[in-house]
Parts: sequence; structure tokens; C-alpha cells
Amino acid sequence: MVAGANGVRSLRETPTWAVALVSAVFVIISVLIEHGIHSLEKWFRKLQKKAMIEALEKIKAGESVVDISVRGAPIAHFHICACHFPCSV
Repeated sequence: MVAGANGVRSLRETPTWAVALVSAVFVIISVLIEHGIHSLEKWFRKLQKKAMIEALEKIKAGESVVDISVRGAPIAHFHICACHFPCSV
């Protein structure tokens, strides 16, 4: 359980509860974002804001930064790259 020379722990040395906690936080944040988008859509439909409803439809279709961050691939790659390996990407 001792960290390497640069003070960074590998994923194999990370406790399972810590990985589960981080994963749970990401899931909870994703659910909250999804609920917020749904609530905004209901509110915009009540106010008859067609442009805003169209913008929310684009977000739900995956044309936004939120969708990219929820998927996590670019962020996870950057974190692993920056912390554990010399990155060539």
C-alpha cells in the first residue's frame, strides 16, 4: 500500500471502496443532471419556449459537453494519462 516514488498509487493498489465511491458519485451526478434536464423541459413546455425545448433536445441527443463528460472517456483518459504514464496523445 506504499505509493510509488512520485506519490501516485496505481489502480491495483487503490482500495475497492474508493473506486466504488467515485463511481457512485459519477452515477449520482449523472442522475441529477438527467433529472434537471427533464425538469427544465417540463418548465419550458409550460412556458411554451420552443427554442429552449429544441436546445434541450440537442443536449439529450448528445450534442453537448454534458454528454461528453457523463460518458467519461476523455476525462478518464486524461486522468490516467496525466497521472500514471507518459502520454503521447
